[in-house]
Amino acid sequence: MTRTKRSIANFSSLLLFQGTTIAVGLFSTPLLLQWLGDERFGAFRAASDLAGYLWLFDMGVGGALCALLVQAIQRSDPSEIGTVLGIGIRAYLKILVWMVLAGGALGVLVSQLVSVEGTIAIELQLGFWLNLSSLLLIPLAVFQIFIDAEQRGYFKNIALLIQSLIMTGLMLGFARLNLGIPGQFLAIVMGNFCFSLLLTWRSLQRYPNLITLILHPAKEHAASIQSRLWQLNVPGLILHLATRIGLLSDTLFVSFFLGPAAVVPFTMTQRLAMMAQTQLDGIAVSTWAALADLKAQGDDRTFNARLVDLTRVLMVMGLSIVIPILAYNAHFITLWVGAERFGGWIVTVVVACNVMLRSVIHLWKWCFLGTGLTEALVKLSIADLSVNLGVSLIATHHFGIVGPLIGTLASCLGLYSWWMPRLLKQSFGTQPMQLYAAIVRPLLVGIPYCAIVVWISLHHVPMGWMGLAIEMLIAAVLHLVVSWYLVFSADDRALWQQRLIGLLPKRKIKQLIR
Repeated sequence: MTRTKRSIANFSSLLLFQGTTIAVGLFSTPLLLQWLGDERFGAFRAASDLAGYLWLFDMGVGGALCALLVQAIQRSDPSEIGTVLGIGIRAYLKILVWMVLAGGALGVLVSQLVSVEGTIAIELQLGFWLNLSSLLLIPLAVFQIFIDAEQRGYFKNIALLIQSLIMTGLMLGFARLNLGIPGQFLAIVMGNFCFSLLLTWRSLQRYPNLITLILHPAKEHAASIQSRLWQLNVPGLILHLATRIGLLSDTLFVSFFLGPAAVVPFTMTQRLAMMAQTQLDGIAVSTWAALADLKAQGDDRTFNARLVDLTRVLMVMGLSIVIPILAYNAHFITLWVGAERFGGWIVTVVVACNVMLRSVIHLWKWCFLGTGLTEALVKLSIADLSVNLGVSLIATHHFGIVGPLIGTLASCLGLYSWWMPRLLKQSFGTQPMQLYAAIVRPLLVGIPYCAIVVWISLHHVPMGWMGLAIEMLIAAVLHLVVSWYLVFSADDRALWQQRLIGLLPKRKIKQLIR
């Protein structure tokens, strides 16, 4: 399978996963809110994010392993692959000990950190302790990294789909049985076990002798890989800490300052936008291995051309997804969980801007992560964390639930907008003006188009779910059509037509020619 076909397969499977998740979420969330109540639901979400802090003890090992596995796969050396995986598992076993200790401490303090009392506090603490059993799966995380490094994310996306269906079904069942917050955490644990076992099975199926290679690493590789792992993990650790803390702090700030019930409108209003974020991030996840391969071959010219091209495509696709969400989010929330759970237009606008900015940043970051140049992002990541947390803390205290989103926006505009292009030029020779042009041109088309769609949504109420879906789909498709002619040049359109035709089987191509 070619790089392009793998990227398309990865992204298509991600769209399938996201589409199914959206449909399941539309059905399940109102029921969970009804059976759990806003306070229990909000406390559960905040505690789930708190548990995510345990991954700070990853120590950057995941990113380092990914870079080492990409290099081993490019050399097609099974013994080196097995050695990297074996060293990774041993590293994660050490990390597991620290995660268990930290998890125990958080389990004692969870009710105070989430700011709940009484019965809900007891449920929350019990559920959090139950959730810690998922830590037993930590060593198996190497197989997920392995599948990503092989650019076979399509299998991981299918596994995520299965996990999501199992988890959602169990969460609904346990909520209906009045098992409260412990039931929700139990559903997560069972879903995580299914996901990890599927990825482990797939990896062992592709490499039947992988267990032998892991247990008996090649001596000629072990010492050098061990050394490189801990050299790469230091910058990876800093980047990992900055990303994790920045993402996981939002609901905790809202819960601490405004109470767990405020987490509900905060998360509900972002739901569609966050699904869009995952879809757009999937472009980077689906293409980073191909870009890393071009860099490994020394083809810097093609690498930079592809990066600029992908930035432009990401902007067009992102606007096509985000514009309907921005315009129709209030209608969506009203139909889904009730108008009282809509966080407001300011939250909607800021989160839409964040989605577009973060998707581009995510693509650019993978240029460094996929080529083992993580250390170039260290200073930027530290500055990002400082600005994001500082602004979020102050803004949440003064402006309410929009505060954490303002912190993210300040970091994206104040730091990443100029610092990341400079780093790309230093490391890869990418011209910043080409990147800015790839962003600005879609915006010049998208902003006026967005204003028209928003005006229509403000003066017109869609007719139920079907009307809402049709209007959002029309808005997205029309933007794609307009951008196809106004954003892409004739040469760009011809190139993309060739790429799309190249994805068809040869027999179908002959039929089209005839």
